[in-house]
Amino acid sequence: MISTTFAQIALGFRNWKLEDTSYYLQGYIMLEYDGLVVNWRSKVENDHVRPTTVVHHLLADETTDNWQRGLDGVTQYPANKWDAYIRVMPHSEHPSGSACICTAVMKWSAYALRVGYDEQFPLTYNHPMNSNRFERRLPTVAFNSMYSSHKEVADKCGRTRIDGGMHFEASVVAGGKSISL
Repeated sequence: MISTTFAQIALGFRNWKLEDTSYYLQGYIMLEYDGLVVNWRSKVENDHVRPTTVVHHLLADETTDNWQRGLDGVTQYPANKWDAYIRVMPHSEHPSGSACICTAVMKWSAYALRVGYDEQFPLTYNHPMNSNRFERRLPTVAFNSMYSSHKEVADKCGRTRIDGGMHFEASVVAGGKSISL
């Protein structure tokens, strides 16, 4: 679950007392809820199409190079058959709700830890073998993701929405700006 992963990265697996953990989780839940309420209103007002719609209609029968799930590589097929790496939600693309959550959680985590959002604060997350939710056989070797600050985690989290084909860059930027602490 994304929330569990975020909390683990954000807190650096701290050994907090029950009260500290409760305080953190209450703020986390409130930010997630409030951020998405604000974000959803903006989605309704903007009503932008998703990258999949644009690719299907603008590139239509052109052949494109695409990552092929299950093949560990790129293959070619018509653009009108292209799909994002993970499921694309059937609602407006702009702004990104995921980028909103990424930013909100990392800002809240930095605040809870009493460090600056973009202050040097090394964070590490372990990716065990076969831990990918979408392709269970990946990664084939365990590895660590290293981040220098909470802001870097939020930025990379938002970037995954672009790389995965769910959002355009402007939507991710807007999503990250849609909530403040």
